[in-house]
Amino acid sequence: MSGGTFNYMQHGIRDIYETIEYHLEIQGKETEYGGEYPIFEQQVLKQLQDAVECLKKAYVYAHRVDWFLAGDDGNENFLKRLNEELNEL
Repeated sequence: MSGGTFNYMQHGIRDIYETIEYHLEIQGKETEYGGEYPIFEQQVLKQLQDAVECLKKAYVYAHRVDWFLAGDDGNENFLKRLNEELNEL
């Protein structure tokens, strides 16, 4: 594994947006206890979706900067990979 400049804390950002995505996916579905998970109001839903988008972008930046500062990527590779990963979002 490369990087390590931030002690791999960028993966915590990924965990956060994946948890939000999970809660978005299960809204309105039945729980294991017979009830249903809440359904978010449209304004709340929009803000949660925006949060996921921002956090994904933050993760890409943190990850690419980590590799750059750790010496795994030079200037050219850093810019290339950063742009590629941001465009994939």
